[in-house]
Amino acid sequence: MKSVLRFCMTWIFLITLTACASSGSVKRPAYSGEDGVGSLDQAMIIGQWRGRILNPIEGEETADAPVMNYMADGQFVYDSRVDTGGMGVFELQFTGTWQVDGEWIRHEVTDIQERSGNALGALANLFKGRMLKNSNARLNVYEADNDRIVVVSDDGMAQEWTRMTP
Repeated sequence: MKSVLRFCMTWIFLITLTACASSGSVKRPAYSGEDGVGSLDQAMIIGQWRGRILNPIEGEETADAPVMNYMADGQFVYDSRVDTGGMGVFELQFTGTWQVDGEWIRHEVTDIQERSGNALGALANLFKGRMLKNSNARLNVYEADNDRIVVVSDDGMAQEWTRMTP
């Protein structure tokens, strides 16, 4: 699945690998917001943003919002912290390149690092190559202003990004 889910929420993959039981296939609720953006100025994306999932899957952890840094040179850094409860905390950092293409933001992840020191972090490093191979993502921008952006990934996950002040 080539989507922002692999890019932004790779931790779901890690949790799935280490989970003792599965509750079966659960679908993400459809996002009902209107797509009101036809094209986007790349300069609008530059800066630091905090993300929040707008249409979580039932039981999906959304408390630890990711922080995304988009640089003018086309590089990005994405930091995600996931508390898995019994398995501890994972801190994942994704780096790569980004660009705006019309109403889409396209990402190519070039590296993933597990930074928490969690003993299970070795799993992240073990599957790093596989995650990188499938980590290109594109996001359709539905709403955009200087301080708030709503994006929807190819797999239907909607996120609200709020600009962080320096």
